[in-house]
Amino acid sequence: MKGMKVARVGLLFSFTHDERTYPCALVEWFSKIGRLSDDVTGMWMVRLDIQHRDRNLDVIHLDAFLRGTHLLPVFGKDFLPTNFVPEYSLDAFGTFYVNRFADHHMHGIIF
Repeated sequence: MKGMKVARVGLLFSFTHDERTYPCALVEWFSKIGRLSDDVTGMWMVRLDIQHRDRNLDVIHLDAFLRGTHLLPVFGKDFLPTNFVPEYSLDAFGTFYVNRFADHHMHGIIF
């Protein structure tokens, strides 16, 4: 992914120091799994970066973001419950594809 990492934004905030405002985000990182996900899609696979049972969190400046990404869950063989709420997908699934086909810029920049 050309030196880029996938992060999930948990909180947007800013603080002021010496009369300068710093817009920031609290993010939890995803780690790449292997080189390529599979030969069929060619998409990268990522999962939450967990170290010693803790999620890997950081505060980063908003200028560090290049662009948003689209994560596709890696579905298992079981069906989702009928009352599944899509808003919880990032918590419900353990592994995701980084969708390089989400838009033209994403495909050209990171792959």
